[in-house]
Amino acid sequence: MGILIEINQSPLSRRAFILQKHISDIAAHYIDLSSDIDFSLGFYELGFTSVTSLEYIYALEASLDIKLTSDTLFNFPNINALKNHLINDKLINIDFGYDRLESKKTVDNEIEQLIQAEAKNILKDKFGLI
Repeated sequence: MGILIEINQSPLSRRAFILQKHISDIAAHYIDLSSDIDFSLGFYELGFTSVTSLEYIYALEASLDIKLTSDTLFNFPNINALKNHLINDKLINIDFGYDRLESKKTVDNEIEQLIQAEAKNILKDKFGLI
């Protein structure tokens, strides 16, 4: 099963984790490390060179069906940053559920503002306060 299919068929709560694991597994292959990589360490701290960086980018492009620039690892210097870039900048056409989370926060904020406004109106009307 391809990684994109695996991510798409997984619950929303696991999709970012699966993507991060995929990114780290490929990184481990190019620098001969185990897949237990500290996601906050920079690629160059992990031993990447300019050659392995390009090979890694090409591998990610092929496996995720995306286009990255040659300076991607410079701009997003560790696995966490790269994963967030792929998700937040919507380079991968997969629903990670974050749009719905943001929508829910917006609705919750609007409800909270309406409740506060209504409470002020009640205090003003009934008690002459505020």
